[in-house]
Amino acid sequence: MEISLSVKKNVRKYWKRRARRTREKLADLDAQRETLRYELTLTKRVLEKSTDKDSREFWQMQVDFLAWDLHQTKDQMVEERSELNYCKVMLAEIRADLAAEK
Repeated sequence: MEISLSVKKNVRKYWKRRARRTREKLADLDAQRETLRYELTLTKRVLEKSTDKDSREFWQMQVDFLAWDLHQTKDQMVEERSELNYCKVMLAEIRADLAAEK
């Protein structure tokens, strides 16, 4: 079955947009990761300065939440990198098909 050139070009546009959105999401996640790392550092510092039990429990809970958020963000970044690799492979195949048209 022969696929028309216009269909191939439309599919290429779709995969380019998908890759661009994935790169944008990765950039956002990277910024979020850096923010969480800094907030976690600050929160640990406050925890170390806490003297009473209630305060230490509160700050420890904050540290735990931030650490969990950071872990989740890193996991999301792994998923998005996988998605970007998928896009790159698809685009390479599309480019090969379009090159064969010439």
